Amino acid sequence: MPRYSKSRGKKLVKKKTKGFNHPYEVIHYLTTAREEGLKPMRDKAKEYLHGDSKPPIPLSKDALAHVAYNDQRYLAHQSVHDFNEQLGGGIGSAVSVIGSQISHLVGFDQFMDFIGSVPKPKAQSVESEYAAFLVDQTYKDRNERPAQTLMFTRLPDFDTEHISVWQNNITAELTVTVRGTKLNPSDMMSDVNVLFGSKHIDDVEFTTLLDKVHNYYPGQKYDVAAHSLGCIYIMQEAEKYGSNWDDTYLFNAPSSPAQNDGMLQNQINEHGLDFYINHADPLGSNTNYFMNPGTLRKHVQVGDYVYSPFGAHSLTQWYQQDIADTYTPPERPETWLSPYEWKEDAPETQEAPETWLTPYEWKEDAAETQEATP
Repeated sequence: MPRYSKSRGKKLVKKKTKGFNHPYEVIHYLTTAREEGLKPMRDKAKEYLHGDSKPPIPLSKDALAHVAYNDQRYLAHQSVHDFNEQLGGGIGSAVSVIGSQISHLVGFDQFMDFIGSVPKPKAQSVESEYAAFLVDQTYKDRNERPAQTLMFTRLPDFDTEHISVWQNNITAELTVTVRGTKLNPSDMMSDVNVLFGSKHIDDVEFTTLLDKVHNYYPGQKYDVAAHSLGCIYIMQEAEKYGSNWDDTYLFNAPSSPAQNDGMLQNQINEHGLDFYINHADPLGSNTNYFMNPGTLRKHVQVGDYVYSPFGAHSLTQWYQQDIADTYTPPERPETWLSPYEWKEDAPETQEAPETWLTPYEWKEDAAETQEATP
């Protein structure tokens, strides 16, 4: 419950509270802090555990011992359990109380610098759910990927092993989707390269595809979406190709502590990429650590904490499982121009033709037949 105080005009105003204000801040801290950031918390827990000082409320010695010495992922896992079950006196309570005591000692602003910026929970957009679903379809073999799904048509001429391109049937906008790792030697070697700190993962498949999209659709921006290893391709090429991108969706972007810190900070924070993270995801924890306050505030969507590391890295957490079955396409007029065509059309001809071809169909159509036909 937030605390309020009366200002001079006797109006109730929210008061800054000391320490953690929400269980969500505790989980964020436990899953993103490095060991040096945990040290003040561990030192205070040891003081309480050995009787050098006394906590303001009773805390179990077991909980204090865990906070003082146990792995932070275990602490996060157990804290979520404590908060969900509304258990007092456990690890979650111990971390919260110790945080409050530290903030009293060092001051509110310094404490917030100490625990880091915390992205606010927010509702996920339907567009990001669509993007996640399309990426999931890209995990299928090329001959098994759907030709049509939701309001999108797959453009098979752009298909590669890891990538598909989809066109919105309503707006004609494009979405490039990049899957992550499958259990094959090529993908596994890329994962190993990330783990051991490679500065650049071979992404010629991705850059060749982006060049092809640009050649077919010069000047048209498009969305890019990826999961896991596919996110690294987007992060690597954002500086070169990012000006061609509209919305970006990076689901569970991985990285390794062995990678160059400066390189990661630049890739993560300097290009306005949008990340979808789960604090229980072991492959994404290093990526999350390098997000600066602006990225955390404006470009991060946090999923519900998942106890299973596999579930926390799963793409299916980012869309409703019945999304394809419950989707209802919007009605459209009998004759119309897509927004893309309308923008390209001259003002004196901006009336919807009786029939039309999409930009993709028009480009593929033979020169002698480039007139819209029923």
